[in-house]
Amino acid sequence: MQPKKKPSSLRRIAEVANLEPRRTASPSGAPTRARLDSVTADGRVLIQLRGELVPAVLATSATELELVDAIRARAEVLVAFLDDDPSQPVILAVLRDRLTVDASAPRSPVERVIDLEATSVLRLRAGESSIELAASGRVEIRGLEVVSIAEGTNHVLGGTVKLN
Repeated sequence: MQPKKKPSSLRRIAEVANLEPRRTASPSGAPTRARLDSVTADGRVLIQLRGELVPAVLATSATELELVDAIRARAEVLVAFLDDDPSQPVILAVLRDRLTVDASAPRSPVERVIDLEATSVLRLRAGESSIELAASGRVEIRGLEVVSIAEGTNHVLGGTVKLN
């Protein structure tokens, strides 16, 4: 019994090429537009792409908060495809046609709300000063000097208020 001959490299490449035809996501292979739709229970982002709802991979520098806001707004995104495979969309960027800016300083983008969230402790620190918010509800403000300034009444409220 003679050993089976291995096909030449070129023949093998041709066989594979015939078995797996090239799938092109867009005619030019260039990125295309899609629309953010929703997030699944397990955190996958769904997009509307050519009339179909499909999951997409994220490759954007947008924060999760920015992405959630963009999903709520059903924002447009720029999408490319892994290996030109239309079943593997990758979100490259959220498309926007304008920024929110302060009218008095048109070159300074202004966020309406900055929402930071932590499961245990959120700490802001600068040198010797810090503000710490704990999930338990405890708020701690530390500094070499702590100043409270109010144009109106300055209230200090609590179940018990201890001074010194």
